[in-house]
Amino acid sequence: MTAYTTTLQTELHQVGYYDGPIDGIYGPLTVDAVKGLQADSDLPETGFVDRAAAAALDDRLADLDPQAAAADLTHTAAVQTVLTLAGSWHGPIDGWPLYLFAGDSAPGDSSGQGQGGVWYVLDPTGNAIDND
Repeated sequence: MTAYTTTLQTELHQVGYYDGPIDGIYGPLTVDAVKGLQADSDLPETGFVDRAAAAALDDRLADLDPQAAAADLTHTAAVQTVLTLAGSWHGPIDGWPLYLFAGDSAPGDSSGQGQGGVWYVLDPTGNAIDND
């Protein structure tokens, strides 16, 4: 997670949204920078890097260096996938939500799998997606 956040902070700094330390901590300064990017891109200001926010960041990076932007997009999705496999990421992968069971207490827990035959899929902001 630290490597992903460090990359995100670096990219947000490159395009003028982040002025804090490049420390790998997804704290208030990083959230505010993502919200700024989202606001300027006419996106909901969640502070989470979903598919739309990642695309907006990539567009701004592409204006600076088209080859570096393509490499960064691939790197972000790869890091998220590895973290999920290692049990350290419950966030979206490339903007697509993962499940989180209310009884899970730590990243990587999956005690909800198959319980009661009921699943709740969450969107990137943590709200249940209702298909009814």
